[in-house]
Amino acid sequence: MDDKEEMQLVTERGKGESAKHAWEGFFEPFFDEKETVLIEAFRACGLRDEEGLVKIKMQFTAIDALKSELLGYMETGKLANISLNELEEQRSKKKELNNG
Repeated sequence: MDDKEEMQLVTERGKGESAKHAWEGFFEPFFDEKETVLIEAFRACGLRDEEGLVKIKMQFTAIDALKSELLGYMETGKLANISLNELEEQRSKKKELNNG
């Protein structure tokens, strides 16, 4: 792995950690609350209220897109962290072999 690839992993890990902090600190409770509100709005919405149903659907779609994006950053960050840990282990083993 070259330095550029390693720096990319470090960047991805950082983004993942930032996304995780944002998720835990703000977005997870926000999504839970907003989804509850939208479910209640859906239940209260008449079947003939096409405009209301479309608005609810659009909000669910937007929330799902943002949620997927954040979760994607978190997963990518986890994978980058695993790769960086493996790289560090390889370097440690190589150093031990060279010294011993």
